Amino acid sequence: AARWIGIVLSLLLALPLSAQNQADGTIVGKSAVPQEVRFGSDNVSLAGLIRLPASPPPYPAVVLLAGSLPTSKEDEGLAAVAAAFVARGFAVLTTDSRGTGASQGEFDTASLELLADDAVAAAAVLRQRPDVRAEAVGFWGVSQGASWVGPLAARRAGAAFLVAVSGPLLSPENHVHRFLSGRLR
Repeated sequence: AARWIGIVLSLLLALPLSAQNQADGTIVGKSAVPQEVRFGSDNVSLAGLIRLPASPPPYPAVVLLAGSLPTSKEDEGLAAVAAAFVARGFAVLTTDSRGTGASQGEFDTASLELLADDAVAAAAVLRQRPDVRAEAVGFWGVSQGASWVGPLAARRAGAAFLVAVSGPLLSPENHVHRFLSGRLR
C-alpha cells in the first residue's frame, strides 16, 4: 500500500496547486469538513465521504476506487490520496465498499459489473452537486479499481478521466482462482 500511495502522491505533485496553497504544497486556510453522503446503487444504500478543497468552487472531482478487498471510506491509504487531490483543488469522494461500514450489500458476492455500477452511482452524486464541475468528474483506482472496475465505470459514466494505479497482471478469472485457492489453503 505504501508503494502505490508514494506513486500517486508523486504524480499528484506534478499537478498545479490550488489558489489556496503555497508553492511548497502547504495549505493556506482549511479544507471544508468532510461531508457524509448516502446514495443508492442496485437497491442498496451506500455510504461515502466527500472532501472539498479550500479554494472557491466549482471543482473538478474524483471518485477513489479501492482494490479487491472491502475498504472503508476513511481508509488511511485512500485518505492520503484524497488529501493530495484536495490540495490540488479537487473534490474527492471515497466510499464504504458494499457490506462495509455504513454501506449495505455483500462485497464477497458482488460482481465487477455491480462494483462498476456502484462507482457510476458515486460519480453521479458528485455531478449533481452545484460546487462540482459536472464535466470534470473522473475516477482514480488502484488494483481491481484500476484494472477492471475503473475502466467499466469510466466508460459507463462518460468520465472525464481515469487514473489507473497498480492494476493486477492477471485476468479476473485467474485472480479470483488464486485468491480463493489461497483462502482454502
